[in-house]
Amino acid sequence: MNIFGKIPLLAVVIVALFSSSCDKGISIDEDLLPVTAHNISGNWKMVEINGKPLADSTFFYIKFVRNDKTFEQWTNFDSYSAVPSYKSGSFNIITNEFAVLRGNYDFGFGDWNSNYIVRLTPDSMKWTDEKDDSEIRKFVRVDSIPYDKEEE
Repeated sequence: MNIFGKIPLLAVVIVALFSSSCDKGISIDEDLLPVTAHNISGNWKMVEINGKPLADSTFFYIKFVRNDKTFEQWTNFDSYSAVPSYKSGSFNIITNEFAVLRGNYDFGFGDWNSNYIVRLTPDSMKWTDEKDDSEIRKFVRVDSIPYDKEEE
């Protein structure tokens, strides 16, 4: 039996294993950080939904505060005026097989519509809907949020 005849087959099997282990869109090339309140703390701007950039006139910003695990968000997704919709609340990160971000709005607005599996790099964050992995939102870090009164 020639061992060199089996090497190409072994290489194919190894590549297939690495490809299939990248579940939920995680690339082994990404410089992933642990998803913690400390690491997601700061200002974020959504730039893509399902791989498509947001329209120029559409925006969604979110600020995470690590100390008390709260968030503030500004968006015009649900606003038909020049004034953005503002909501605040609390968040929690559950870590099992993946890090899952959950949120609850203040003032009786309830839980977020979805929980999100989060992949975090130093400059970007991807949220994948826990129940529908075709729903992916990409955020990038920003220095400030134009609508945040505390930063003015």
